[in-house]
Amino acid sequence: LRDPPGAGMAYAFPLAAACCSARAVVPTVSSRPRAGACLRSHGSLPPRQRPCLTSGVFKARGRHGPLFRRGRKDDRRLQDVTQSERYERRDTMTCLLVLANVAIFLFERFPVLGRGGYPLMSWRLQHDWSRFAPPQLITSMFCHGNYGHLSGNLFGLYVFGRAVEEQVGSFGMLVAYLIAGIIGNVISVVRQHGHFASLGASGAVFGMFVVATLAKLRASNPRSLVEFYVLGQFAYSQVASELSMPSRPGVDSTAHIAGALGGLIAYFLVRRKRGAPKR
Repeated sequence: LRDPPGAGMAYAFPLAAACCSARAVVPTVSSRPRAGACLRSHGSLPPRQRPCLTSGVFKARGRHGPLFRRGRKDDRRLQDVTQSERYERRDTMTCLLVLANVAIFLFERFPVLGRGGYPLMSWRLQHDWSRFAPPQLITSMFCHGNYGHLSGNLFGLYVFGRAVEEQVGSFGMLVAYLIAGIIGNVISVVRQHGHFASLGASGAVFGMFVVATLAKLRASNPRSLVEFYVLGQFAYSQVASELSMPSRPGVDSTAHIAGALGGLIAYFLVRRKRGAPKR
């Protein structure tokens, strides 16, 4: 027997109404709806009973987020994200200092706007008191005589500066770098007089040797002891060689040793307590 015309529509409307009312029912926690399902009619429910469907698993939403986790996979992913944030690179200030040294070296050596390089003679540390200016204590740290001089200082700056920045943060690394370099330049000017100039970041780099070694010694990570040994034995060999070798022409050993002393002073100013956050 066939249904009379229009009977199908009469049956369809109650069925659609029943389906719509069924979609508005909030499933229990034990139910597992199909992946990609969407519950639309939950605007009138309280926050703790509103559904949250992610990858086919129901999670009741509380005041501060989901009350139920999806499973062990989510916990592992969350743990991986936490570890990646914990071990993220911290070398922003170190890279900026490296780029600043390279930029000034290129500005002094290579043609700019169709002309030759512009040696910044007023930036270099003048040991003649009549030509000395206090800003030279900082500006001379960014000038270098040749590429070999620049390359050696950049290597020490990046390796040890990054180790310092990991422990005391970007601002602490910058402060330690400037303190070590300024102390090295001050002692060099006081002890050596004459009609000559000195330049280079060697004093500040020697300060980074000391700060990095001491900072790794106080680190809470046991693996930092390996870094302490590797960095410490290199720093000790460099300082010991400067103390034992006679004065060499073209090398300001006084600034190197004084920079290491400045690094020791800077360490006690920028060191952090154990567990303190880095900025």
